[in-house]
Amino acid sequence: MRVISYNIHSGTDKQKKHTLTDTIKYLKQQDADIICLQEVLYSNYRRIKFNLRMNGIFAENVSDKNYGVCIFSKYKIVAQNHVFLTSKKEQRGFAHIKVKINEDEYFNVINTHLGLDKYERVKQIDEILDFVSINLEGNIENLAGNIICGDFNEKNISINNFEDVSIKLNKDSIPTFSDSRIDYCFANTNLRIEDYTVDDVYMSDHFPIVVDFK
Repeated sequence: MRVISYNIHSGTDKQKKHTLTDTIKYLKQQDADIICLQEVLYSNYRRIKFNLRMNGIFAENVSDKNYGVCIFSKYKIVAQNHVFLTSKKEQRGFAHIKVKINEDEYFNVINTHLGLDKYERVKQIDEILDFVSINLEGNIENLAGNIICGDFNEKNISINNFEDVSIKLNKDSIPTFSDSRIDYCFANTNLRIEDYTVDDVYMSDHFPIVVDFK
């Protein structure tokens, strides 16, 4: 299973040049099973979904801008949620999907974009973990695993009961934004991690992270 997390900067690069066509081409080439995108306009989401022909959900965090996060999946989406997080300035939130990956196994994905204030982010991570604890953990039959992806706007983040994929594979020195690593993929210990890559492409002000699970 291949998972991509990518802040697409509303389909523009660092100089605000439109890059959505190149982003779609890149995503097609990656042939990922799950794609988590942040800083997405609803118009971006519709165009990507049409071109990739994948199942998807859009979570509109900022209604006056039609702006938020989205998840695409090759698998059937059997449940979904959009949860707003406590926010001081621009509204933040996360999207969740539950997918059926084979005849008798399910997989949960959370995609988020956290705020710019450190104390705000602490509260937001606690709220994500509360959702996981209440809804995604415990005696759940046929659960293959849970992952949390996104732009966390902070270096050296850790999440209880989840492994930071880049640290697990000793690749945590690779930046995902300028010279910092602020984009993450966390996985619970059920999952076997095979590979982690930060692709050196310039279609946004962030770099995409690509994770392969067994």
